[in-house]
Amino acid sequence: MKAMGKELRKSGIDIIGDVPWDTHLCLFYQTSEDLLNLLVPYFRAGLQNNEFCLWVTSEPLDEESVKKVLRKSVRNFNEYQEKGQVEIIPYTDWYLKNGILDLQRVTEGWSKKLNHALASGYDGMRMTANTSWLKKKDWLRFMEYVKAGQDATDKGNWLSICAYSLNKCGAPEIIDVVSNHQFALIRRGNKWDTIERYERNRMKNELDRRVKELRCLYDVASISGAPDITLYQRFEEITNLLPRAFQYPDIAFARIAINGREFRSDNYSNTKRRMSADIIVRGEKAGTAEVGYAKAPSNTDNNLFSKEERLLLDAVAERLGTIAEHRQIEDALRQSEKKFSTAFNASPVMITITTLKDGRFIEINDSFSDFTGYSREEAIGRTSIEMGNWMFAEDRHRMLKLLKEEGRVRNLEVESRHKSGEVRVSQLSAELINIGDEPCVLAVVNDITERKQSEELLKTVSFNSPLGIYIVQDEKLQYTNPQFQKLTGYSEKELLGKDLLSLVAIEDSDAVKSSTVFTLQEENPYPCEYRILNKNGQIKWVMQTVSPIHLQGREAILGNLMDITERKYLERKVIEYEELSKMKSDLLATVSHELRTPLATIKGYSTMMLDYFSKLASHEKRDYLKSIDHSTDRLAILVDNLLDTSRMEAGLLKLEKAPTSISKLIRGAVTEARIRDNEHHIVTSLSKKLPKLNIDTKRIRQVLDNLIDNAIKYSPKGTEVAISTRQVDQEFLFSIADQGSGIPAEELSNIFDRMYRIEQRLSSGVEGIGLGLYICRRLVEAHGGRIWVESQLGKGSTVYFTLPIDNAAQIVENKRKMNSRQKSLLRI
Repeated sequence: MKAMGKELRKSGIDIIGDVPWDTHLCLFYQTSEDLLNLLVPYFRAGLQNNEFCLWVTSEPLDEESVKKVLRKSVRNFNEYQEKGQVEIIPYTDWYLKNGILDLQRVTEGWSKKLNHALASGYDGMRMTANTSWLKKKDWLRFMEYVKAGQDATDKGNWLSICAYSLNKCGAPEIIDVVSNHQFALIRRGNKWDTIERYERNRMKNELDRRVKELRCLYDVASISGAPDITLYQRFEEITNLLPRAFQYPDIAFARIAINGREFRSDNYSNTKRRMSADIIVRGEKAGTAEVGYAKAPSNTDNNLFSKEERLLLDAVAERLGTIAEHRQIEDALRQSEKKFSTAFNASPVMITITTLKDGRFIEINDSFSDFTGYSREEAIGRTSIEMGNWMFAEDRHRMLKLLKEEGRVRNLEVESRHKSGEVRVSQLSAELINIGDEPCVLAVVNDITERKQSEELLKTVSFNSPLGIYIVQDEKLQYTNPQFQKLTGYSEKELLGKDLLSLVAIEDSDAVKSSTVFTLQEENPYPCEYRILNKNGQIKWVMQTVSPIHLQGREAILGNLMDITERKYLERKVIEYEELSKMKSDLLATVSHELRTPLATIKGYSTMMLDYFSKLASHEKRDYLKSIDHSTDRLAILVDNLLDTSRMEAGLLKLEKAPTSISKLIRGAVTEARIRDNEHHIVTSLSKKLPKLNIDTKRIRQVLDNLIDNAIKYSPKGTEVAISTRQVDQEFLFSIADQGSGIPAEELSNIFDRMYRIEQRLSSGVEGIGLGLYICRRLVEAHGGRIWVESQLGKGSTVYFTLPIDNAAQIVENKRKMNSRQKSLLRI
């Protein structure tokens, strides 16, 4: 048997049956059982029908497991193998060369195998290959190879099944696979099913609907003119004919009511899912023609019937009226033909019917006349070549070749010449039909000239736009305009195929993904601000909006970026200014309060002594002087803290580092702390043989004094304050622990902030403006260390800080050598 000039071969797969040479299928599987379920009978049929068979294995099946299964399932398999009719090869030997994918070698390999098979007397070759080994980075190149491979093996005695694991394929990969194969095999439940290319099915369905409508009108006209049947027999036949012309014929019904008689199809149902048209006889309503659906069709919107279907029913109703006007049958026939022409011409797309033999126009609609400039009278009986419609003769040859090989053409983009000489662009689909006994071509043509012009205009606008514009498909950049290239610093070539998220700052990646998903789901632009890192390492702030589009028939994303770096800079400056202003206000309020208290004490006691000096006892004078001295110390500490803070904020803090004995430093701080306070137990736990650290002794002593004083201030009298230190890796860890009331967990992260005081301590009566711990943090960090606090409510707090162990010992040795060298020079 032959199909379209090609010999049919037994596929061994029930759902496919016999197929012609050059059939290329894809198989989606989940388990090894899925593979064996189809590939074993597929190979058995090839071996039994004198075909050379090649199986390229990959996980989950290896070479030995395939041989084992074929020995059990194929009679005389060993004989086939011995005479070289079957080969089983691992993918590493077939696809890879030195571990690298070599598709050129693979393509040449298929041709050599096929030529060898034919030379050896086999009818042809069938093969299968599993792609589970394929890496994501090679996917697009492999798909190009698949498509090119089909073209390369065209007109050869060749059958192939490519297997793809569903566990490794996402939606984009499945679409790629299906679009590059004639059929796809996939298991649905316990049954295997086939998938054809979506666009082919859609266009076929569109053409089928138009053909059904035309055939319906043709059949109605035939019934109208059929001899030897009664008027009511005509109505009954048309009633049964109508459902077949609509989109869902299996659930469609029809009803004709005229002159008191009613005709119904077998599945008639009294439902609201219907439409009707009046049957007019001699200018008056004589009845109605109805078409409806017995149940709601699946996968449809609220519009159950298309405009063309409504026009079709109108035309049928008109014909019925004509039939009823038996005495005016000829006039009625002309009216029906007019309605037929109206239905044909109502299509917004161009429709033509030509003979296959010489391409002469049998019928054209008004849209075609408008597109070409030729009237119906000028076109009927002539060919498109005679009218000069084709801009390029090779486009017509390509269409005819596809029609002869496949019986149809889908979305062929061609350029044609208008009668005036204007060149227009159209998209052509065609299918072979028979009218009477003559093969004809039904063509549907869409004018896409304006769309093409719009695309060119979009490119021009995009090229000159101040916004960065891009198109992403399959998560890769497919288009960028000059402004986008300027923003990122990459050339158009460098950006093509690049992952958009690779340009986004890592911290903003999740926000960009969420914004994009939200916009696509809600179909509402959702601006997103984020940072990108350009080629030169510069950070740019951009504001992005995206919208869904279709690019080359597939879903894509159109995005635009506005450079808002300068705006972000100004916003940051405004925030910094506001924070600085607030800090100054807070500082003035706090400092004025803290200064007023000790000054009031000094002023009060000084005035008291001046006014009543002779009357005051010695111990009273001494107490007043102690209060004045204490308040003076408070003022000195406050001023020192303010000066230190000011230097730090201005970046004027300078460290005078020198090798320092940690043991000596801590003991000195503890000794003086015990003098200042004899109501707490200050204990130390120091590691033995502590090395010297290269630090600013004064500043680290300031840190220790501040932390010890804090521990004393915020812990009850008679409790213990513990100071310890030890080496941890390349750092020295200091800790100052108290047995106070503790710090709430939510406050721990803030206590080292400038002018921060814990709420419960604000009401404790303890003095301070919240600069001490802030200064400690800045001094420790200036030394390359860290500082933090751990606390439990009711049990106390421990402040930790670290100092790095650097080259203090080396510094001491260098100073010793320098002093020695200087002494030698002096002696000289």
